Amino acid sequence: MQSPLIQAAVQEPKAQTIPEQQFQSITAAVAKNKSMTEIGIRCHFPLHLRIRIGQVRKFGKVGCLNAYGNLISGGGVTAGMDFGLVLVAALRGQAAAEEIQLALEYAPEPPFQAGRPEDAPKDTLEVVRRRTETLRAERERMIGAWRKLPLNLSDKGNDIICTPLIRELRQDDDAAYRSLWRDALQQHAQYFRIAAGDNVPAGIPTRGAEDSFTLGAFEKNALVGIVSLERDRGVKLRHKALLFRMFVAPEVAGRGVGKSLLQEALCRTQDIDDLRYIHLTVLERNQRARALYRSLGFVDFALEPEAVRMDADYVGEVQMMRFLRR
Repeated sequence: MQSPLIQAAVQEPKAQTIPEQQFQSITAAVAKNKSMTEIGIRCHFPLHLRIRIGQVRKFGKVGCLNAYGNLISGGGVTAGMDFGLVLVAALRGQAAAEEIQLALEYAPEPPFQAGRPEDAPKDTLEVVRRRTETLRAERERMIGAWRKLPLNLSDKGNDIICTPLIRELRQDDDAAYRSLWRDALQQHAQYFRIAAGDNVPAGIPTRGAEDSFTLGAFEKNALVGIVSLERDRGVKLRHKALLFRMFVAPEVAGRGVGKSLLQEALCRTQDIDDLRYIHLTVLERNQRARALYRSLGFVDFALEPEAVRMDADYVGEVQMMRFLRR
């Protein structure tokens, strides 16, 4: 529901700034929520700026102004540019905003005066309101469902980060990597050709390797997924790279973490010169992983039967590949 304070500012056609008394009331309302140390100002949808409460004092009334908890948003089409210019004026002065406006040669002249509820003819306003009632209810339903999804929040609890957060692992991530990889080999041994007791490096495997990387997926600053890609070092083999040590913690299975890791890995390979294709191996029984690889363009090219011994059983190993360029 729209804040009465902001609603009042919207309904006042000649308002240029939020009055001091209203600003203080907004600040006090935000302060009641201890997790909020900032008011966010954003323009639907591409622009999202966060500035300190003290810097919000003098932004003007532009387009559609609404309040959603600790976010104040101004939206529209050209209103989005208007909103950005007003923010520049509030933070850097009117001259700076005018310089940007002139550089863009931005001078809109709408053919009709119906861009805001307070400007539109009453008949038009009623028609649009009736038409959007169903759409508004559906949006509210979708927002309610979205809020039930698990989100990855920063320590301060202010900024919502897309889940999962994918980045290349650094040296200070080595301990977390070792812990997750150890859990993978000990608790999910049926999916790996490597055993926990094998004499292989336990840390980040691509450290120092040229045109190679290890990615990690994070939720609430915890490492929950890993994958590595290493380019072949042979002079005649450098056109290919191996994808290996792919693992996602079971507590985040089904959330798209594995797919996000692979998509980021594939994206990064586009910047590696003369890399022609990626190959990998996966146990034949691991149907879920094979389906994921296929969904991203990998194809089977060989099957080694009874390649891996699992206690008294033998498991085949599938070799897969994906061309990057031909």
